[in-house]
Amino acid sequence: MLSRSGFCAWITCEGKEIIEYESTLDSTGKRVICWIPSEAGKTFSVHWADQGTNVDSATYIKLDGFTVPGRFLFGKGQAQRSGVRVGDDSERPFQFSRVDEAGYRNNPEVGTIAVKIKLVLRNGRRQPNAPQTIPPPARGTHTDLHSFAEECKTYMQTPDTWSFEPYDKSGPSTHVAFVFRYRSRRK
Repeated sequence: MLSRSGFCAWITCEGKEIIEYESTLDSTGKRVICWIPSEAGKTFSVHWADQGTNVDSATYIKLDGFTVPGRFLFGKGQAQRSGVRVGDDSERPFQFSRVDEAGYRNNPEVGTIAVKIKLVLRNGRRQPNAPQTIPPPARGTHTDLHSFAEECKTYMQTPDTWSFEPYDKSGPSTHVAFVFRYRSRRK
């Protein structure tokens, strides 16, 4: 589990937390980066927790460069996402893609799961985000294995969500980010 600035994040696969390796903090002090082992084609979930900041937060997940809305936390607690909503009651689960190392050099977001947390002030309700259209596989991944598994049923989308503004308008928009670089284990 990675931890920084009152938040933590971790990835699970088949119900088990994946161990992180070589955790480092970037020069800004706001981004924790690590490596995790993966198996192409396996689905996974992204988890994060507010360890008691007492400030609302909005989270975004980037999988191989594609941004997926996360969830709100209200100054404490934890949340998780296991896929991207593609319909009112359906989603495509996150899945590890097969990363082509040559392609990774051309697109550094390939083989990356980023959890970006922003501190916010909620200021009302609004329509929910529209279901997303999944792009073609990112350059640098094998086109036969996408970052998202086949569509499946999930709970019905809520009728509204929160509108918000930055908690600190003078500061950076991302309070903390956790970056998990994934690669298949070598045999």
